[in-house]
Amino acid sequence: MKVLITSKLQSGNQYVDLLYSSLIGKIDLTIGSNHFFNRENFDIVHIQWPEDLLQWYSPEKRIIQNIGDLLYELKENSKVAYTLHNETPHIKNTLIKSLYNLILDLSDGIVHLGKYSIDKYSKLYPNKYHVEIPHGIYQYPNEISRNLSRKYLGLNERDKVVLIFGTIRSYREQEFIWRTSKNLREVDDFVFLVSNLHNSEMPSAFRNPFKRLKAEFIHRLIRESKSIHIYNKENITDDKIQYFFKACDIVLIPRIDSLNSGVAFLGFSFARPVIGPDIGNIGGLLKKMDNPIFTKGSGKEAAEKIIDIMPNSKELGGGNFEKAHSMFSWSIISNEHVNFYSKLLSL
Repeated sequence: MKVLITSKLQSGNQYVDLLYSSLIGKIDLTIGSNHFFNRENFDIVHIQWPEDLLQWYSPEKRIIQNIGDLLYELKENSKVAYTLHNETPHIKNTLIKSLYNLILDLSDGIVHLGKYSIDKYSKLYPNKYHVEIPHGIYQYPNEISRNLSRKYLGLNERDKVVLIFGTIRSYREQEFIWRTSKNLREVDDFVFLVSNLHNSEMPSAFRNPFKRLKAEFIHRLIRESKSIHIYNKENITDDKIQYFFKACDIVLIPRIDSLNSGVAFLGFSFARPVIGPDIGNIGGLLKKMDNPIFTKGSGKEAAEKIIDIMPNSKELGGGNFEKAHSMFSWSIISNEHVNFYSKLLSL
């Protein structure tokens, strides 16, 4: 069985590297989008992110058309598999969105990371082969102490630290962070650690001037808040990820409309409790792991959940670590991929 995964190794997301290394020896596996464009022969071409075929650059229309032509040609002798990490691109771009739709339309089998996704898309695309295979557990370095992590990040030992890790993608997520911190203002020693506040999308000043002013005001409040610690110093390398998760007591997912969250699995891998919105596959995952959920965008609910679990955060985090390594090990994830590939070829 010859399989191509069209992603790139060591691209900043350990998911691909761990999937690749766990599949080696079980199938004849190749990785890299150049093999796709070279029209090399494979039994299955597995697309993880549509952007992999664009090298993560903004495309021209002719490039999307070329990818479509190649996929049609490919399907004459191969099966196309697609893992649905995101429903829409993080960057609003109509051409990239058209590529998402094209790959969904032309795929033969779709891997879903949770129940919400498979329930939704098996109805939208009933003629495709759908399977649920969860995200695997991350394996980043985990050797630094809590005290050294807090010193590195400029946090006090007494602080109750809530980590918001990853890029804050929209002003609505910023507003949620602000409202959650505001609801914790009367509680002593709570600090929000935000790893990246650079790349938030703002409303158009032309189309929504009042909404833009409100978003800029909230952005300024966050930056000036004494209870919100923003890192924003440098790209966070693999060996530095541990500092953020070892320094925190709780991980908070601020997403408003995301399908999945790799940050939840980062929290589990560092034995931290995770609180997140009841949306997409995120809510189902947290329920399965017995971690708290809240109504999306509700800073009041999120703050209540944070207060509730803080006294038992170590016990909940330890339980996450044990369950995640049992349920989401890469030996399990890779075997489920092999079964998926075998079934897809038989159809």
